[in-house]
This record gives sequence, C-alpha cells and structure tokens, in this order.
Amino acid sequence: MKQNTDFEPLLKCLNIIGSGASQVDLGKFTQNDWELIYENSTQQAIAPYLCYRLTKLEWIDQVPFEVREKLRERTLFSARNKIKIERETREVLSALNAADIPVIVLKGAHLAEIVYDEPALRPFDDVDLLVFRQDFLACDKALLELGYGPSRRNWIEHGLIESHHHIPRYLNKNFFSIEIHWTITNQSRAATIDPGRLWNRAQPARIAGVDVLVLSPEDLLLHLIVHTCINNLFVDGLRQLIDISETLELYKDDMDWEQVIQHSHEWGIGKCVYLTLYLTQDMLGTSVPDQVLESLKPEHVSPQVFTSAKEQIINHEPLSRNFARLWGSEEGHQKATTLLGRIFLSPGDMYRKYSVEPGTAGFYRSYLRRMKDLAIRYGGLTLGMLRGDQVHMTTIENENVLTDWLESG
Repeated sequence: MKQNTDFEPLLKCLNIIGSGASQVDLGKFTQNDWELIYENSTQQAIAPYLCYRLTKLEWIDQVPFEVREKLRERTLFSARNKIKIERETREVLSALNAADIPVIVLKGAHLAEIVYDEPALRPFDDVDLLVFRQDFLACDKALLELGYGPSRRNWIEHGLIESHHHIPRYLNKNFFSIEIHWTITNQSRAATIDPGRLWNRAQPARIAGVDVLVLSPEDLLLHLIVHTCINNLFVDGLRQLIDISETLELYKDDMDWEQVIQHSHEWGIGKCVYLTLYLTQDMLGTSVPDQVLESLKPEHVSPQVFTSAKEQIINHEPLSRNFARLWGSEEGHQKATTLLGRIFLSPGDMYRKYSVEPGTAGFYRSYLRRMKDLAIRYGGLTLGMLRGDQVHMTTIENENVLTDWLESG
C-alpha cells in the first residue's frame, strides 16, 4: 500500500497552490519530495494540471529540472490527445444536433471545455451525454451511422433502462466511447434525482464547437459530488476533488449555495455533499463557506469516515463494492445472500453484461457464464485475502465504513 507519508508532498503542494500560500513553502521540498510529487500526480492523472498551476503562478522554476521536464512532457501528451478527443466529440455532438436530439453534456467534456482554464488539463477518454428517454432510439441510430457499436436497441425496447442510469456504452474503431444517460446516478444507489428538473435548470453552452446544454453550476457541483462519493466511494482519487475545486473557483461569485443545500436535502445526499466538500477544503485548500458545511454537517460523523475517505483517495485502489460487502459480512447468511445477489442479477443487468435477451434459453445459460466470470475475476483476489493481503483488506474496510455511513439514517 502507498504510505501516507509518500503522498504528503503532493497534498502539501496542492494545498499551497489552492490556499494561496507563499511559494517560499515550495522551497522546503527536497529532490525526493518532488520525485514523489511527480509519481503521485501521474498516478492520480493530474500531472498536467499541477504543471499548469505551477507555471501560471510563476513557481515552476522552483521544481527541479528533471521533474519539471517530466511534468511538461505529460502536459504535451495530454494536449496532443485532446486534439483527437475534441474531433471525436465534435463529430458525435454535431450528429445528434443534426438529428434534433437535445443533449446535456456531462462531466469530463463539460469540465474540460468550460471549467478548466485549458481543455488539456482535464483528460477524459469518453463522453457522457444526458438525453431524454424518448430519444434513445434516435440517438442509437445516429451513433450507429457514425460507426459506433454494438447496438443495444433491444436493451431499450425491453424496458430495461431502469436497472442503470445509462445504457451500455457505444465504442468506435478508435476505442472512443459514448455513454448515453437518462439520469445521473444509478437508481439503486442512495440518491433520488429527478432528471426533469436537471433539464429545466440546464444552460446553453458550446462544447467542441457545437451548441449544446450543460448542467447549471449547482447541479454540476452536486453531480460531481454524487459521482465522487456515492458512485465511486472516492476511489477515482484526487482528480475528482480537483474537478470540484475548479468548479467552486469558477463559480465562486455565482454559486447559489441555498439551492445547493436545498437540492442536497431533496436528493437525499446531504451526508455525501458535506463529506466531499469538507475533504476538498481540507486536502486542497479550496474555500467552502463555513455556513454551508455547518448546515450540511450530520449529527454524528465518526473520525473513521474521514480517515477511510482519505485513504480511498490516496490509495486509489478500485475494488468491487459488492465484493467488499461480501467479504465484510460477518454472518454466514449475509455472505450467502450477497453472493446469490451477485450471481443472479436482474434481467436488465444481465442483458447489460452479456447481451442475451431475457426469456430466451441463452439468457438462462448466461447465469452459468456469470458464475465462471465471478470465479475468474475474484478467485485470485479471494486467495489473496485468505493469505492476509493488507492492501485489499484496508480497501474493503474503508468501503464498508463509507457505505454503512452513507446508507445509515
């Protein structure tokens, strides 16, 4: 496991940048500190962002030459990749626009184009789009004509969309993927979000040279928080906190905090919003109004919740939440119930994974394939756990602490 002490230089560096501290503090970093900063910023996919911020503040000369050059190489690579991504994004959005399909651009493409100072500072390898459910077939047709596939029309026609917040992703020959959403979080998770209200509050924008819609600043902030905390339990690391930090910086004079608080309660995500904003302020030095944190703060927050969330961010070790639940269950019947639930998925989830239509003979045989897949995916991990793998044991403990806290009343 990556030790917290190895990660401290990067956190200190980001905190100095975010809080407006003096560049004199950077002079305290040793050569080894800067090597760790580069290593961890690369692992967290934020090296271009770090390089840009240091350059903009005119502090880049404080960085040792070798590290400085490696940071610049990462930035140039990201900039070159952004040209290809922008071309693919423009093609998709133009096609949907030509088909008169209203679109709200979500997450990466929105952030890169509007929130960050430079698009290359926010790498992404897919485009997430929110459309009306009645437009799914038209959207499917437009993507197929662009060479995206495989088609998932049957998944739409069988009414299986309720099982997930987006239909199976589309992929083209360049391995660029598109995810078509009908709402912004899995309906099985602890959040109640009315997509109709997101559309009512959406704002016009221009992404990759195409006129589209984006979420309002308040909905953008809450979507990023839901994705970071509820959907991913912080395992996507610092980049997602930086997304939130940059959003807060851009809209610091325009953010309607009363609306944020109100929607947090309406969506049932008050705990999630409090924890994520607190961590963004604590780890990055981002300014968050005290009254906002105070109004969202739950009655009881165990210190272990903060510790677990930070370790998730730092260790950046994705692990199936269901596996964590299974391994963390103390009672045998709980383990059995969880295991059966993971084998015998809903028809919608089985179709998503295996593309076999519900009700057919092949559909029922796919459950045998499901058992085999689980054995392949988790067999080695289970053996490692039995041998005392501390990395995954810690991740399991952290995920269960966060899940229990988020789901508790």
